[in-house]
Amino acid sequence: MWQLIDSRTIVLACAVAGMALSLVTYLIWRAGVTCPGFGRWTAAVALTVISSWLVGLRGVVPDWLSIVAGNFCSVASLILYGEGLHQFHGRRRSPWMFWLAGLFAASLAYFRYVQDSLAIRVFLTAATLGGGALFYALPLTRTAFRGRSAGARVVVIALWWLVLGSTFRLLGILRNPGQTDLYSTNTAGLLGLVLYLVVAPCLPIGCVLAAYERLVAELRETNANMLLISHPARQPAHGLETFGAGQAALDVVPLLRFLTSTT
Repeated sequence: MWQLIDSRTIVLACAVAGMALSLVTYLIWRAGVTCPGFGRWTAAVALTVISSWLVGLRGVVPDWLSIVAGNFCSVASLILYGEGLHQFHGRRRSPWMFWLAGLFAASLAYFRYVQDSLAIRVFLTAATLGGGALFYALPLTRTAFRGRSAGARVVVIALWWLVLGSTFRLLGILRNPGQTDLYSTNTAGLLGLVLYLVVAPCLPIGCVLAAYERLVAELRETNANMLLISHPARQPAHGLETFGAGQAALDVVPLLRFLTSTT
């Protein structure tokens, strides 16, 4: 069954679909209907699309674009997703992860142009993506599932799927070190690629959902505050209730004086 799957066609099709998701996230970001971390998520979606195009065009574009730049974009997009998720939950970010992405790109260039080794490049890519996803998913899983944001949960679940896909990818390269993902014929390698392609749309969808939920929560809070301001007597605060009662008593005093003067 796996021999019937054209991996390159699937990757390029996902790249085309990712362009639509990237446009949606960009328009939402420009409109300002966002949440903390959405700017990083918007950049991550764009980098994912660029990575898909470069990896899918391997053999057509130069290797420094397809191998080095394409895989660097995929790792950088993962870091931006994770850093955006940290910002969304108000946690401390880890900017040093971008230095690791640069070191990863330098390692790919070394094992392509100095000591050419396909197995080491695929192993490095899978280990970096899986380790990065695990680094962000572990501390944020409990926070995401304790919170009320379904979008943040989708992002965390997608990160765990990325860990699983990287595991299958590592198993695939260990079973057949001479094949890359686009031309792999073993089940583990292709399953890892399929899981990667499932994660690609889930991450931006989760980000958009998180922004929508944050917007709805802010609108509800704003409407509630406006109702409290327009109806101060209904506010539960004791001070405002006392003020309302005192104001009513002051209004009754002139009426009592008028009645007593007439009698």
